[in-house]
Amino acid sequence: MRHSFISKTMSAAMAASVAMGVIAMSGVAAFAAGGVKINETNFPDKTFRTYVSKNFDKNGDKTLSSDEISKAKKVDLGREIASWDDNNNPVYDKDVVKSLKGVEFLTELDSLDFETNEVTSLDVSKNKKLIYLNCSYNKLSKLDVSKNTNLKSLHCKYCNLSDLDVSKNIHLASLDASLNVSWDDSDSSKMTTSKGFTSMDLSKNKELTDIDLSDNYLLKDLKLTNHENITALCIDRTKITDVDFSKMKNLEIVNISETGIKNFVPSKHPKLNSLYLTDLGLTKIDLSKNPKLEYVSVRNNKLKSIDVSKNKVLKSLEVDNNQLTKLDVSKNTKLKYLYLCNNKIPSLNVSKCSNLETLICYQNELTKLDVSKNPKLEVLYCYLNKLIQLDVSKNTELKQLECGGNNMTVLDISNNTNISSLGLEMPSLKRLIVSLGQKITDLNMGYSVTSQNQKIFYVDPSNSSSASAKKPGNVTVKYTLVDYTTGTTSDHEVTVTVCYKDVTKKSDFWFNPTYYLTTNNVVKGYDKQTKFKPDNDCTRAQMVTFLWRLAGSPAPKATTTSFKDIKTSDYFYKAVIWAVEQGITTGVSKTKFDPQGVCTRAQTVTFLWRMAGKTEPTAKTNKFKDVSEKDYFYKAVLWASEKKIVAGYSDGTFQPKGKCLRRQMVTFLYKYDKYVNGKG
Repeated sequence: MRHSFISKTMSAAMAASVAMGVIAMSGVAAFAAGGVKINETNFPDKTFRTYVSKNFDKNGDKTLSSDEISKAKKVDLGREIASWDDNNNPVYDKDVVKSLKGVEFLTELDSLDFETNEVTSLDVSKNKKLIYLNCSYNKLSKLDVSKNTNLKSLHCKYCNLSDLDVSKNIHLASLDASLNVSWDDSDSSKMTTSKGFTSMDLSKNKELTDIDLSDNYLLKDLKLTNHENITALCIDRTKITDVDFSKMKNLEIVNISETGIKNFVPSKHPKLNSLYLTDLGLTKIDLSKNPKLEYVSVRNNKLKSIDVSKNKVLKSLEVDNNQLTKLDVSKNTKLKYLYLCNNKIPSLNVSKCSNLETLICYQNELTKLDVSKNPKLEVLYCYLNKLIQLDVSKNTELKQLECGGNNMTVLDISNNTNISSLGLEMPSLKRLIVSLGQKITDLNMGYSVTSQNQKIFYVDPSNSSSASAKKPGNVTVKYTLVDYTTGTTSDHEVTVTVCYKDVTKKSDFWFNPTYYLTTNNVVKGYDKQTKFKPDNDCTRAQMVTFLWRLAGSPAPKATTTSFKDIKTSDYFYKAVIWAVEQGITTGVSKTKFDPQGVCTRAQTVTFLWRMAGKTEPTAKTNKFKDVSEKDYFYKAVLWASEKKIVAGYSDGTFQPKGKCLRRQMVTFLYKYDKYVNGKG
């Protein structure tokens, strides 16, 4: 009965309309026919139609009743990037919307969000209850919100708008109309802004608290007076030259960077939290009256000094490209981000900034930089300074390090296993110390970077910016630098040391010996070559094996041995036979070698002495009080001492019966190869 009544009523209404020459609106017709059909006619966009059906058609009859429309308060079709495909194109979390035709039926909407879609036109004249509208990142060229008098928040960023009238939206509190420009790219060498806002009248919007008109490059005229409620004003990168700030006592965020504004005085706005004043030609600035400041950017000015001692809650400070000769951040203990590149600062103390995560200080005159008190540091750019050393051993969270253009000879990043980006364009660098398994995906050393031993330090031949530490040892890495001023090139090389996990301190006396002998395959590690275990005892089997390898692993003449405690499958079998043939060892008896017995210091130097041919020591006096002339190792100790192989202990003893540890063993062998063989 109801359907029949509506049909008859509709027919009569249509007839009357036609008789009067009135054309009925499609929306009215659709609703009067028994509700709004959810079909291609009323909602032509499939994504929008599906959304309406899923969220508002509660009984699933493919029709919106008046009751369902009354409950349709919010539309959320905004998209975000979920990932990137193989071609570096964005993949979004939702399907794209190209038309919002049909939104006029949703007359009870108070929130409409379709950010980052491809909508080209929008009619919200029937959505008079709208409070929130977000149409940013669409393809709109016009936007009429004159009927939306209840609107409080409008976001229309990057929509190619050239005009926006908000004079009817007197309750507007938040406005983001930034980046509404289009480009004339007919001549790529002269890309210019061809379309965008030139003026904006906000004189009627006295309830505004947040305004963002940034990146409207043609915007010159902004009508904004007696606005006492404004807390955030961003008009950077516009042509605005004058703003009346006198009534804005509640300002917390101000960005007037790259404008012509000269009349902003920070001290008159004590509530400021964030202040951005870049590219304004500033020669001085007073921040002493702004104790609440957390973010400050005064990049690209002409400042010779800046005092931030009163800004004790500061989290981010950007003073790049000024004329500073000093910067005191000792009071800024909450600082996380510090940018001060392109100044003339010779020293910088960041020891009080324990929360520092990013430090960008390149192109200054720094001669030293201590970051040992910055354990949270993730990014450090200190290139083009005068540093002769840099200790980043305490910065275990470091991910990016750019330190080229300094005067360092050694750089140790073995404790920085999180580093993925490393800049090292530095001819002075002779040694780079890395940890086993370390991977660097962005290595910048120059051009034609090649590793002389890919098994130790692998450099991808197809992408020399990708490298990984494969095996402990030393390897020479060669590279080419280009002087862009003269166009000349120069070839350089650096020794890369890949560390065992337990030999990482270059100050340890066994550091160099360990990697020298590892590289030359004299010694090997444990646990799949990840640990050297320098504190372990050196066994007799290990000692003769190391001597044999140091000699080049020569084949022994004999193939059998009288020792009953070694067998042909033992790794030290050939080494023991060779050592016996060379007169280096005779075993502990005629039938026993005792391979697992710990080698004493006396035995070790004796083995080395015999390997050298039992050379007579030239010294006639013995400096060790626990070594006597009757000892079998007497001449060996004297010889080893004068060859600088052993030094003894500070109490004047040699401790001949002391166990020879692996760290001592590699040191003895290293010095033997250096002072006896003339290598090392």
